[in-house]
Amino acid sequence: MKIKSIKLIAIVVTAAMFLSACDEAQRKEIETKLFFWVNDVVSGITPVDVAYRRSIWDSKGYVLEITNATDKPLYNVTVSCDKWNDRIVAKQLNPHDSVEVGWVELPEPIWKGITYYIGANGYSKKMDVKIE
Repeated sequence: MKIKSIKLIAIVVTAAMFLSACDEAQRKEIETKLFFWVNDVVSGITPVDVAYRRSIWDSKGYVLEITNATDKPLYNVTVSCDKWNDRIVAKQLNPHDSVEVGWVELPEPIWKGITYYIGANGYSKKMDVKIE
């Protein structure tokens, strides 16, 4: 994290010097892009490990095991796919704890070939998971 912080400070300082030479329209565009980029660097992809297994009921696809890969709790952990929006599967997922989700918790079973997205509060990008 220390190296990431030093790089982030260097980028922000460089951007500030560059912005002083820009006109107002350019400055607003660059500030917006910089804000979203910094947000991604700081918060990044939801820090989870995901494994899967066959459901006990064969006709019900798979079950995702979502594990918090950090030393801090994750809040409002969600699962979604292109067919349906976020479904909260854990209000709080403690450090290194796991939650299993499948057809009971979601609108439909987990199937091979579909990309699922796991997110949590405070993270700008979702983890992509595709069962092959």
